[in-house]
Amino acid sequence: MEIVRIENLFFQYRGGFSLKNINLSVKKGEFFGIIGPNGSGKTTLLKILVGIFRPQKGTVQLLGRIPWETSRKEMAKIVTLVSQDFFPSYDFSVKEIVEMGRLPHLSLLSGTSRKDEEIVLKSLELTGTLKFVDRNFWTLSSGERRKVVLSKAIVQDTEILLIDELTAHLDYNNVSLVGNVLKRLKESGKTIISVFHDINVASALCDRIGVMKNGEMIKTGAPPEVVTEEVLRNTFETEFVVLEHPVTGRPLAFLK
Repeated sequence: MEIVRIENLFFQYRGGFSLKNINLSVKKGEFFGIIGPNGSGKTTLLKILVGIFRPQKGTVQLLGRIPWETSRKEMAKIVTLVSQDFFPSYDFSVKEIVEMGRLPHLSLLSGTSRKDEEIVLKSLELTGTLKFVDRNFWTLSSGERRKVVLSKAIVQDTEILLIDELTAHLDYNNVSLVGNVLKRLKESGKTIISVFHDINVASALCDRIGVMKNGEMIKTGAPPEVVTEEVLRNTFETEFVVLEHPVTGRPLAFLK
């Protein structure tokens, strides 16, 4: 079942960079990764999918809905964007931050219920941040804050999760933890579209990978079709060596 469809997408910032000729279909339950050089339009594409930006041309549908023609509350039940750049205005506690993810499911007059609280605590346990439940968000390290933001997305309970470089600059233990959480979400039926800084993390986690350069999606395919020396050289304009992982058989890329 197709859950995300993009056709002939064109988007241009005022007097600047543009996305063009983007065509993409993502199936329900698929883990789709996006890689590419800095400034190639990866984050912009996620912001269009969540409805922050509206393209000048083309079609974008998530579960048959057009993001900028659907109410914010309704879209918040369908899709959430998980970004490493999450800066709350006030120094909320970790629990308060994660509880914000339940807002689309609450009425104007209702507060969080016992069930909501259980969902919040379970999500914190899943991301290894339950021990921080009463800490102020800004007292945590950047890696710990990212895991809390992932917990917030989990409790929002959307069909689609958009992830923007959540594993960038994390240590190996936290990359593994976040990767395992994303795998469990996929196994539960969630659809994930994630931008990756690290080619090898994308290769390890994704069903398919899309490669972006200069505002275009220049190639999509399974990791062995995309993580090749030729594709990476043409994309990043530098030489790579690609080997096979001795356990998983997935491709691993190294600078030559």
